Amino acid sequence: MSPAATLERLADRVREEGPPLAVADGSSFGSPSLGDLVAAGPRTGDRGADYAFVVEAVREGYLCHYGSPRVLEAADQDLALLAGDLFYAIGISGLAQLDDLESTGILS
Repeated sequence: MSPAATLERLADRVREEGPPLAVADGSSFGSPSLGDLVAAGPRTGDRGADYAFVVEAVREGYLCHYGSPRVLEAADQDLALLAGDLFYAIGISGLAQLDDLESTGILS
């Protein structure tokens, strides 16, 4: 999966949630560099794209709380905080689906 596809997959997840969340213009997504690094790691095997998605979901949650989200359209502060929690939950859920109990335990 290409780096851009990782963030587009995350944007699709936001679209599934629907209003009041909205996806930003795709040109502002930026680089999913952390996801790329994880995907290339020794523990990911053939599931690199799924691990990249997990990392970028958690990162997007962080950006909603403390920075400028890449995937989420600008929202008020309260909505951004809730969206950040949602992205973090998406990431942890994705990690649990990978049956990576060690990593899930560390992040939970």
